[in-house]
Amino acid sequence: PLPYAKASISPMGPDAGQDVISSAPGLVVPLLVVVSLLAWLLKGKIDDGEIRGVRAARDAARDERDVYKARLDVVGDKATSQHRRDQRASGQH
Repeated sequence: PLPYAKASISPMGPDAGQDVISSAPGLVVPLLVVVSLLAWLLKGKIDDGEIRGVRAARDAARDERDVYKARLDVVGDKATSQHRRDQRASGQH
């Protein structure tokens, strides 16, 4: 066997991550902190976009509801007016 060969054949053996961190903790730990912060910020942006989309859909549904309510009020008013005219024409109150 070669003098630098390890028992593990794979370069990414079970201790590969520990070897990297223990060999350069001053570099790896700050990089992990920066990557974690960037991931957290990205997650916040994505969540914010999803929340805006849900709010926009909610507002659109409310606007549509208001349009249908207004139409229903108009139809109801016409029906009430017609009913009153019919009552007057037949002599009922």
